[in-house]
Amino acid sequence: MKLRPGRTDNQGATLSDPPPSDTSFQKRLELKVAQNQALWSLGHVITSGSFLHYFIYDLDVDFRAISVVIALPELVGSLALFTRLLLQLQIGLKKVWAGTLIASRLVALGIPFCLLLDDNTHHSRHLVLLLIALLGVSEILQAFSYTAYVSWLSVLSPRSRWGELFAFRNIAKLGVLIIWATAVGFIRDALNDHYSQDKLELFYGGCFVTGCLLQLASWWPLRKIHDPETHIDVHRVDWSALVFSVFKQRSLRWLLLHSWTLAFFNGLTQSVFFFYSRNVLHISLTYSFVLLGLMRFVKLPVSYAAGKACDCGYDKQMLWGGLLLANAGLFFWFPASAEQTWWLVFCYFLWGFYASANIGGLNLLLKHVPSGDNTVQLALFHNMAGMLAGLSGLLGGYLLSEEFAAGDFILHSFDFEIFGLSLHLGGDSNNPAKYHTIILISLIGRYLALLFLLKVDPRPDRTAPGVDETVRTLNLGSD
Repeated sequence: MKLRPGRTDNQGATLSDPPPSDTSFQKRLELKVAQNQALWSLGHVITSGSFLHYFIYDLDVDFRAISVVIALPELVGSLALFTRLLLQLQIGLKKVWAGTLIASRLVALGIPFCLLLDDNTHHSRHLVLLLIALLGVSEILQAFSYTAYVSWLSVLSPRSRWGELFAFRNIAKLGVLIIWATAVGFIRDALNDHYSQDKLELFYGGCFVTGCLLQLASWWPLRKIHDPETHIDVHRVDWSALVFSVFKQRSLRWLLLHSWTLAFFNGLTQSVFFFYSRNVLHISLTYSFVLLGLMRFVKLPVSYAAGKACDCGYDKQMLWGGLLLANAGLFFWFPASAEQTWWLVFCYFLWGFYASANIGGLNLLLKHVPSGDNTVQLALFHNMAGMLAGLSGLLGGYLLSEEFAAGDFILHSFDFEIFGLSLHLGGDSNNPAKYHTIILISLIGRYLALLFLLKVDPRPDRTAPGVDETVRTLNLGSD
């Protein structure tokens, strides 16, 4: 049977796929992807996440501004839905990934100037607005880049090796972060004790520029990996028609509902964990990186085992089991206090099992969607979930804000105890009860999200109606 470019056979392979027996290409791909991820992760530590948030905190801005900065990457990430429109301009997946990656890092290079301009004559609000604008544009471009990147890798590798590929990518990232992120934490704390704020801002600017350069260099290992022809359905099937077809697929619909529900309740605690650690537990940046190092160390064997299990068809079990264990980590925030921060060790240990959920969830999604034309589904699963997490993160930040505490809301009357645990919304920022309340709501929601997985087919057939057949039906209607 003669196949058109991008069309699948009964095993889900495409003409742009390497032959399943080409193990040398697969090993080379895994090595190059690992190198790419290692370089990206080196830069990511000093351009985003906790490292960035702590420097934003030094601008002396309020709860809402910090919550916006924390949530912004996920809020704007939903625009990755339009990655497919770039492919319709005859731009291949590799070119979309590389082009938007470079553009995003060039825009991000302007972010350090937001702090370098803070010479006590500028209003910090204007600097924060400038930072938010630059961060937003760079994250939109990065959302395009990531979506095209994962789609490209799913085309290059046979579906029976996706688990191994994404596991090695995750292991490369974790290996770098365990050493590098912890070292950055120690350096930052040491400098904070010996240098003025002005010198720290110069240090941050240098680190940020270095990080962007490392992320730009992450393109280099993959430069010689080929760019397959764009899937023919990218041009034949309308963007809106494809989005509509996604929700006609039963398993995919429930998988997306699971992802969105989980993301919303995960995001609710974004600001909560940050401010609880700073205001109540008084955790230093160094200790936070030690905890993160523990979590990442646990993720190493978990990632490897999950990747192998997924390639044996246990994607759903890895997703379900990983979340069942990882969500339990939230229980240990309740007994934690400034004198007993060691409770969080158990939390971060269990959070290491999120690696199983991440690999299992991505593999399960890719097996439910057409190979080569999956950027919309990837964006719905990953970036739309991120947007919901960002929105709920803003909600969590608002519930912690002085504005909410000073207002006259009916939620302020919410005040009771469960097994000796005091629950209350509003009040002083040092009151643990307000943090415990939001964490408990998040915990309940995370476990409720698991119920949606009961409707998801654990072993989808690539040729079953509702996957490629749905797209073919749309093709016939467009002729």
